[in-house]
This record gives sequence, C-alpha cells and structure tokens, in this order.
Amino acid sequence: MPRFAANLSMLFTEVPFIERFARAAHAGFAAVECQFPYDFPPAAIRAALDRCGLVMVLHNLPAGDWAAGERGLACHPDRGEEFRAGVEHAIAYATTLGVKKLNCLAGIKPPDVSAAHARATLLDNLQYAAPRLAAASSISGSRSIRTGCTVRTTNGIPIKTIATKIPIGVNATLMPSSASGAPSHPFCANNCVSATPATAVGS
Repeated sequence: MPRFAANLSMLFTEVPFIERFARAAHAGFAAVECQFPYDFPPAAIRAALDRCGLVMVLHNLPAGDWAAGERGLACHPDRGEEFRAGVEHAIAYATTLGVKKLNCLAGIKPPDVSAAHARATLLDNLQYAAPRLAAASSISGSRSIRTGCTVRTTNGIPIKTIATKIPIGVNATLMPSSASGAPSHPFCANNCVSATPATAVGS
C-alpha cells in the first residue's frame, strides 16, 4: 500500500505555510515534506507537526537564490563555504524536526566552469557532508538523520562516477537533466520516490 507525503511547498498554498500542516492532516496525510523550511523557526515547524500529528520526512539543503533561478550549490566551485554552512544549517533543522532524509540539489553548472571541475566540486562537497550527516545520525538517536543525501544533477554527471567516489553510506540518486540540458523536473524531492520514506505528493 503506497504511503503519501504532502509537499507543503506546493500544496495548500492558499494559506500561509504554518497553516498548511493542519490542512494536510485534515486531508488525511500522516507525513509531509517541504523544499526549504528555513524562513520559519524550527521550533514553530516542530510545534505544527506535533499539534497535527504529522511526521516530516524530507527537506532540501539550502540551494542558493531559488527565486533568481539557482537550483543548488554543490557543483559551484566558488560557493563552497556557503554549501558547507548550508549543510550545518540543514542538519540543525532536520534534528529539531525529526527529518530522516536530506535532499541535496547539485545545482546548474556555471558556464565558465568545466564539467570536470564541477564534477570534482560536487564530489568534494558530498564528501564533506557525509561524515557530518553520520555524526548527526549518531547523536540524534531514534530521530536520526540518515547517512546520506539524494543528489539531483543538471550537469550530465554519470551515476557510476558518483557511486564509486562518494564514501560508503551515502545514498546518491542522480536525477538527469533533459536532452536540452534543462532540469527534467524542477523539484528533485518529488522525483526521488524510491529514496524517501513516503511518496511525495504535489509534483
């Protein structure tokens, strides 16, 4: 029997974000996810989850300026410090919210960066993130963060390259771009059904 999680970044948008938890519960959902929870205090989101009897199954790492078209930082050689700060920020939210899956968007390769450099940067950033996710998992007990992240690439990075170079324990699921080079789906989490605890609704 499929289990569904409502993506609150995309559903029930007729009401403010915090009010969407109650709408999801009323609609029969037991689980929710969102793209970016960072505009709201984690305690406020935790309270909404508890009040409505919901579990949050996934959110993204910070992905840059979404409104300006950025779709992740992990492949950007000049954004390393921002990516690493985002990892810590995401772990802090996930620990408070009981989220067991973090989603890392690789980003769109800058035009002045070679594919090889972007690939190496992505791998370096994932190798930075992996032990920190592992440490967070060991600290937070039953509401642990899995040692891994789901990766979306719009850069044509081969799955084999990622799978062989990321440290053991990281689950890297690459969602390829379309033939034109544009993302095949704008929201990675909603394409990674097999990698999440519940199927996302709202794609």
